Amino acid sequence: WGEYNVPLWNPDNAFGAPLLASAQPQPLFPLAALLSAHVTAWTFSLFILARLLLGGLLTYFFARRFLASLPSLFAAISFMFSGYFIIYLNMPHLSVEVFTPGVLLAFEILARRNSWGAVAGVAATIFLLSTGGMPESMFLIVSFGCLYFVCRLTFAAELRARAASLLVKFLAAVLL
Repeated sequence: WGEYNVPLWNPDNAFGAPLLASAQPQPLFPLAALLSAHVTAWTFSLFILARLLLGGLLTYFFARRFLASLPSLFAAISFMFSGYFIIYLNMPHLSVEVFTPGVLLAFEILARRNSWGAVAGVAATIFLLSTGGMPESMFLIVSFGCLYFVCRLTFAAELRARAASLLVKFLAAVLL
């Protein structure tokens, strides 16, 4: 950006590579796009903290569906500062993995509301996962979210009553 040039090409990768085709720099991930506007050690530290905070907020909102405020806050802090996140703090795959509670939250909202707006929310969450640029992590997280949704549908009596419409919306959300 300092050269007034749109960063479409990465000349530092072998003989050059298109930036949008590379997963490591995460050019389409919203937090990384903000970081690329002004890259300094301070903004990189903010990027790292913002990813942890995003994971904590999503965990809080997901846990709030089942718990009171204080236990939800404890769950969020525990998720943010888990050993895995601290060990891999500056690795690019962490941008995708902090969305795990967000995927669970989106599927939980779909199960409870059974609306097309919730379908769009699940699709948007999966799209945000894909902007992180790590397809292996994304596949595992979406698979885990799908398993969560199917288990909720199987074991919750109030959800079993509307299983047909929920499964249609679930398939539409994942396909989108």
